[in-house]
Amino acid sequence: KRSAEALQDNTGSSLETRRKQFAEKDRSKIKDDRLRIKAKLLTKRPLPGFNFGKKKTWTEMALLGNEIAKQKRFVPLRMLLAQAGNSIQALKPCFMMSPLSLAKFMKAGSLSFDILVIDEASQMRPEDALGAMLRSKQIVVVGDQKQLPPTDFFARSGDGGSGDDDDFEDLDDESILESCQKTFGQRRPLRWHYRSRCESLIRFSNEQFYRRELITFPAS
Repeated sequence: KRSAEALQDNTGSSLETRRKQFAEKDRSKIKDDRLRIKAKLLTKRPLPGFNFGKKKTWTEMALLGNEIAKQKRFVPLRMLLAQAGNSIQALKPCFMMSPLSLAKFMKAGSLSFDILVIDEASQMRPEDALGAMLRSKQIVVVGDQKQLPPTDFFARSGDGGSGDDDDFEDLDDESILESCQKTFGQRRPLRWHYRSRCESLIRFSNEQFYRRELITFPAS
């Protein structure tokens, strides 16, 4: 059982020592990266803005400060992002939004982002991703083609859909994941799976769909 060359010179105690060393260095790197990013972000200060004339014309921190002091009659979020977006972005650089929320609250041309991360990309249509992509300098598209493609079936079912076979016509819609694979061709597989406490939960999928390429970490 210990015929593998890489394991011949290792004992259980030496492997445990290396595991602990790796875990310690991994935690240290995460902490160092967090501090480095924090230091970089602290150099970006929110803009003071304008605070003269009618308050609906105020901008940046002048407008934000006025809104924070309010108890009611707040400025609509779309207007706030348009007039104080740079300061909001300096204070909170990461935005988590659905395509619908982005279109509803963020005026075109008001803000731009260094990077866009699209998660569950196999379930998003290209047209739903365009708004965020146009506001970003780089994109990272994360998804799994083995998962369901974009569909409105469940939304229609909630609205009293007929349940006919026609409801499944859009199951072949192309996703933003497929579009990016065809257009850019740059792929990096994520093989580590650590979400199944029992390996049997992922074993079938690993064997039947992922060609046993997933590296699992049971009870992690």
